[in-house]
Amino acid sequence: MDYVLLFVLLSSLFEVVESYLQQAPTLRGMIERLYGYYSRSIFLFFLAHPSFYFMIFVVLVTDRLNLPMIFILSFKIFDMFYKLDLIKRLYKTLDIPLEIQQMLDIKLPPMMAYMGVVLYPVMLYMALI
Repeated sequence: MDYVLLFVLLSSLFEVVESYLQQAPTLRGMIERLYGYYSRSIFLFFLAHPSFYFMIFVVLVTDRLNLPMIFILSFKIFDMFYKLDLIKRLYKTLDIPLEIQQMLDIKLPPMMAYMGVVLYPVMLYMALI
């Protein structure tokens, strides 16, 4: 049971680091920040998501791939590829629907950046008990 607490605390730490690396006042600002990593190297973009790799590590070490763990991995994968798609649309093809353009400029509450710090460790705890 002690490894569960360790993994949950490490997950919280990785989520804080990831939130710090991606924090911006708007979704457009977050995508611009991630595009900075992406323009240097696609690998740097993927390294800006350390909690994803930690979750894969937890799955491999604990040999648990239950429903909450599948949800965590699915959310993280969809999140990364949605951000990649937005980067492609914003900076490569310049093909963005009006609704998405308006959504990109909405100011995000400061708590929104750290929502994963609460959500994912709780889901990880549920997956490991």
